Amino acid sequence: MVNQNEINKKCFSCDRRERLEAANQFKENFSLLPDKQQAWEDLLKLTTDEDNCVRVEATEALEEAFEHIPEKQKAWEDLRRMAYDGNLYIRWKAAEALPKAFEHVPEKQQAWADLIELASKEFPVNKIAAGKLEDAFQQIPEKQEAWGDLIRLLLAIKPNSTENLQVLRRTTEVLGTALQYVPDRQKAWRKLRRLLSQKDQDVRLRAADVLGTAFQHAPDKQQAWEDLLKLTADDYGHVRISAFRGIKEAFQHVPDKQKAWKDLTGLASNNNLDMQPKAIEALKDVFQYVPDKEQAREDLNLLAPDKN
Repeated sequence: MVNQNEINKKCFSCDRRERLEAANQFKENFSLLPDKQQAWEDLLKLTTDEDNCVRVEATEALEEAFEHIPEKQKAWEDLRRMAYDGNLYIRWKAAEALPKAFEHVPEKQQAWADLIELASKEFPVNKIAAGKLEDAFQQIPEKQEAWGDLIRLLLAIKPNSTENLQVLRRTTEVLGTALQYVPDRQKAWRKLRRLLSQKDQDVRLRAADVLGTAFQHAPDKQQAWEDLLKLTADDYGHVRISAFRGIKEAFQHVPDKQKAWKDLTGLASNNNLDMQPKAIEALKDVFQYVPDKEQAREDLNLLAPDKN
């Protein structure tokens, strides 16, 4: 039988072994404790213990403990505060607890804002928070506003490290799937398309990436296809690469695949040494979706006879 009074006493013991035992009890038996709010407060105290082993054991109990406490909004604020803790391990474990906690927290719109903010912070908190955005988006009431939050996050992430690039890719994927849940999809898509005409090449690159991942949910797929084709001639090489990547993803969802195939063969016939091989590669990748495969095979043989 679990004795909460004894566990509470051990939390304040001078003996690290007793504090470690208390942390372990919270980790294994939190759901059995009668006063869960007091247990949560004691657990939070142990996450700041001077002993590293005690802190580790206590922080690992946070995720499972959250769903059992009565004051979940306050507990969410506790986790959010810990995600900014000076100790890297505490930040990490608090951030890992947030995703599971999100489904239980009552004020989801505020919790969403917290996740967006954390996703713009340093690694690994940003990666963990960004990893929850897709699931969280489906649970929040104000999806139109949240779409704008995702766009702003996409533009705010600095790709100055491998870790941040992972967050950037994850955010792009979230935008690609989130569009289907936005009430006014036309408005959301217009907001995305405006980025395609920005002077900042990095902004165009990010928009191009989203264009490919979100294509299947685009309200006007023919217009979206034309946008991708236009981006293949962008001045910035990385934007062109992203456009061809998007074309490969988009082709199976294009309404008129025969026309889309002709568009690609037109690009492949271009003498531009940079564009031509990428177009031919795209043609080979989308070949499985084209209706007239006999004609498509002839087109490929004419374009690259020495490689087919």
